Amino acid sequence: MGAWKTTRTPSSPRDQRVRPHPVPERLGPGPWEPLVGFVPDDLVREASAANDADLLLTSGAKGAVIEAKLGHLMSPQQQDKYEALDPDLDLYLAALSADEVRLSEVSERWKFQSLSSLFSGWESSQDELARSLAREAATLLKEWDRIISGVLEAGAAEGGLQLDELKQKFLARVVTRRLVKELHSRGYMAVADVSSGGGLPIIKAWAPI
Repeated sequence: MGAWKTTRTPSSPRDQRVRPHPVPERLGPGPWEPLVGFVPDDLVREASAANDADLLLTSGAKGAVIEAKLGHLMSPQQQDKYEALDPDLDLYLAALSADEVRLSEVSERWKFQSLSSLFSGWESSQDELARSLAREAATLLKEWDRIISGVLEAGAAEGGLQLDELKQKFLARVVTRRLVKELHSRGYMAVADVSSGGGLPIIKAWAPI
């Protein structure tokens, strides 16, 4: 699969192109085979040939696209563009664990990969720097997963946490998205939004009267 990487610069946003990056030998095969089913020969970031995907991995006829999300979601337009790509490309959503429930709302082409698991796979890399960075990232992502899971626990259940444990706004957005999913399952109309003043995460919900 031929692909090009777009390198954005302030003076020219899309006219500088470089070829896909071969995977450095010092990194070894990495965790890719258990994650996407093959060991890639080439990696491309923000691949213009694949809807500016965060990562495009290719090896011969095999290919996978990974879209990473934290505080934001794919828009319907972005999702449609991904799903219009070559059907032989596997599509992955990499996000915090609480967002896995979103896959029930998208097409069957998508698979979920938690960000903490994605980074944890590199903790056994042959490269010392890769191991160190992966360890730091995985530790932080696991902590965010723990906090979100704790806040979502009902009442005083073991492991439950108070809402003020959510120190970052984007973590609160993940929680509101999950709560909206729960409201939908109970027949309520609800949307996750942010306040107009400070961009604080909120939920708007309606019930019949």
